[in-house]
Amino acid sequence: MKVVQIYFDDSQRAGLDYVPFRNDECTVYFESSVIRGLVEAGEHAGHDYFGVVSHQLRSKLEYTRHWLPEIANLSTRPFSPEAFQAELQRLAPDAMSFQTHRAHDPISFADRFHPGFSRYFRHIMTAIGYRWTPAVFEHVFYFNYFVAKAATYERYVAEMLAPAMAVMDEMPELMQDSRYPHPLPPHLQARFGIPFYPYHPFLCERFFSYFAHVHRLSCAHY
Repeated sequence: MKVVQIYFDDSQRAGLDYVPFRNDECTVYFESSVIRGLVEAGEHAGHDYFGVVSHQLRSKLEYTRHWLPEIANLSTRPFSPEAFQAELQRLAPDAMSFQTHRAHDPISFADRFHPGFSRYFRHIMTAIGYRWTPAVFEHVFYFNYFVAKAATYERYVAEMLAPAMAVMDEMPELMQDSRYPHPLPPHLQARFGIPFYPYHPFLCERFFSYFAHVHRLSCAHY
């Protein structure tokens, strides 16, 4: 298993659990740009499983336990890379999440927080050949916090993530305020020319849930 962990500042590096990757060229897609670049460069090749997570992995595993009950992280397991890998090897799924969520519709639910979210999601999926309609997903993944078999990850990037990003490049409406309740860091405000988070990262973070649903992947959750 190879997991790359993205950070933005040297102060974040000491707390990483996995292979460090400093993202000095952050785009509006955030981690998804890194994911696409790494897979297209073949960084997943030669590994049984591959994943890309943020430097906030441990803190988000904890605070998502306090989300709304419909979507909260239900896992109470203490996290360690060794324990996660042991469970992955025991179960050998197509994909495994670092979190456990109830079955729900993460696309429609996002409309509560990001106005117009499901409309944008439908447009993107239609443009790349998928017929998304509201549905409850048995397996839900947030924050790109998952690993998948290398071939599965490559297929996800080639068939869904990269084509979707190309469509999103032509959607200026995604640069609107997504209503994420935190401001962009100052250096990203200067880079993007906006003070708020656009829609791109939140849409991309929900793609793999849909990919797993459509292709009926065998999935496990830590």
